[in-house]
Amino acid sequence: MLRNAALKDGATITDLAARPAMDRTTLTRNLGPLEKAGWIEVCAGPDKRSRAACLTAKGRARLAAAMPVWRRAEEDLRKIIRADAAQALRQLLGQSMRDLKERTG
Repeated sequence: MLRNAALKDGATITDLAARPAMDRTTLTRNLGPLEKAGWIEVCAGPDKRSRAACLTAKGRARLAAAMPVWRRAEEDLRKIIRADAAQALRQLLGQSMRDLKERTG
């Protein structure tokens, strides 16, 4: 969630919900603990009706600390599964997400 917020800093809640394919209510519920920890703040969006998620300095520091751990986990996974299997998994997940989005509108 922090990475998505960092990639689209100041993105509206609706925009952020679209990236991991979740509804706004679920995203808002998931952002709550990050806001409570001081890693993000919900701020005004581009218009008066929207809200956006903005990473705080504390959130950027937390994300920077987490990235090496994430990269190591990805490297460990690559050692366990073959490159072609990893590619097939990414394709399957991508297609599954497209199918889900198509069915749920």
